[in-house]
Amino acid sequence: MVEAFFDGVKQMEQFWESLNGWFEGGALQALIDTLLIALLAVICLWISRRIFRGIQKRMGSRRTNLRFLQSIVRTLIILFALLGILYQIKPLRGFLTSLLAGSGVVAVFIGLASQQSLSNFVSGLLISTAKPFAEGDRVKLRDIGVTAIAESVTILYSKFRTFDNSLIVVPNSVLDKMVIENTDVVGDRFCNFFDIAISGQSDLLLAMETVRDIAERHPLCLDQRTEEELAEGKPKVPVRLVDIDGNALKLRASIWTESPALGYTALCEIRRDVKLAFDRAGIQLPRQYVVVSQEPVEDSSKM
Repeated sequence: MVEAFFDGVKQMEQFWESLNGWFEGGALQALIDTLLIALLAVICLWISRRIFRGIQKRMGSRRTNLRFLQSIVRTLIILFALLGILYQIKPLRGFLTSLLAGSGVVAVFIGLASQQSLSNFVSGLLISTAKPFAEGDRVKLRDIGVTAIAESVTILYSKFRTFDNSLIVVPNSVLDKMVIENTDVVGDRFCNFFDIAISGQSDLLLAMETVRDIAERHPLCLDQRTEEELAEGKPKVPVRLVDIDGNALKLRASIWTESPALGYTALCEIRRDVKLAFDRAGIQLPRQYVVVSQEPVEDSSKM
């Protein structure tokens, strides 16, 4: 038992000596240095996060490019911390030195091996510079037919949140080729189209006046008329006959609201009030007619 104990102690000493040979100042010093590097990295990440958070508060909602820069800084801090920890290992020190010395050749191989990631990074940089949208903007990705709220642009991907709270992650290289419709960059007001059709036998002028009166009295409807238009007596909500399709007369009213969300609410309430007003005024909605024809069938028994 005693011999086995001393053999175990001797093996532990040999293992510790072998482990010390892997590091410049010994395993204990390497452990302390690793903890210090990790602590320094955590402090740098905390400081950078505080700095970017302060800048974001000053910038307001238009801070998508700042999120992209923050991702780059965070990645560089973590990368340098890992290199500092690995550089303490003697067998890896020569490899890392030659790797950094031949960074041009390595960059070529890395570029060939990760062309898609590099493409996403470059596209993210271009998107962050061009600023087609900002965090919180309501955008429509026409290529995939999705309307969502922009959340952030990271190094490789961009994130969007749909109105049913689903998260959409799009690679930056794919997003850079998409047609993006941003409804929040035109100003602080949004134009909503209210479309409705009436039957051809209904009173057209009465229907147009009914839609205009209900829309203008809605509390969410804004007045976009200029002083000249007010002097000319133009209506607050223009209602136009945009199409005649068989028995249907299609009307369209342009209603301005402060945001798309308020526009959705206003349109829903205006549709309800217009339908009730049409029922009281005897204005009918178009009906669909189906013409059914039947050809006589010859009696096969007479043939």
